[in-house]
Parts: sequence; C-alpha cells; structure tokens
Amino acid sequence: MGSESELVLNLWETFRDVIPAGKREDTANKMLKILEDWVDIEDVAKELHGEDSYLDRAFDHFVEFDSEEDEDSDDYE
Repeated sequence: MGSESELVLNLWETFRDVIPAGKREDTANKMLKILEDWVDIEDVAKELHGEDSYLDRAFDHFVEFDSEEDEDSDDYE
C-alpha cells in the first residue's frame, strides 16, 4: 500500500468511530474533498477498495470506475 493510501486510511480510521454512523458517509465525502488536492484520489481508491464501506462509497463520488482498462487489456491478447 502506498504512503498516500496509508495516510488516507489511517486518518479515516483515527476518527471514524467517534462520528455517528448516520454522518460517516457525509464525513468521508468531506474528507476526500479536502484531500483531493493533496493525494491521487483515483490511485488511493483502487488501493483502498474494500477496506472500508464508507470510504468505498465516498470514492464513488470522486472516481468513475469503468471497464475501460479491462477493454484495453483485451486488445493485447
């Protein structure tokens, strides 16, 4: 895991449990909005996928995951 991903995950895990469950998704979105100028959100999203459901949903607001990469890899077979 890259240092940016570790930073995002550690930051989130530090305060996630003190945030009421109903506000965690909104807070995760706000955190990523702040960090998007400082980290490569797309790379971090790929590395952290599946680590935390709130972060996964927040990443969906910032990164479009599509099958374009999969289609490109099929061209070389």
